[in-house]
Amino acid sequence: MNPTDYRAEHEQIVSALFGLLTARPEDGAALAVEGQGVGGQRGKSELVSSVSVLLEEAAILNQAISTILMLAAGSPGSNVE
Repeated sequence: MNPTDYRAEHEQIVSALFGLLTARPEDGAALAVEGQGVGGQRGKSELVSSVSVLLEEAAILNQAISTILMLAAGSPGSNVE
């Protein structure tokens, strides 16, 4: 595979990961709205747990994007900034 192919592949993967990352805050906002109407401690605890999972997923996606960009920057013919 030539360097241009790798660059295009990296860009596609990073773009897809950013799409997934964008969905996490949107999902978190929906849970926050739901939490405003949930009665009882149990319901709110479950929502807080769900938000924690979303935050962990966002951190993983962020790390994946950072790693791919770092590796792509070291690829031959790369001009990733």
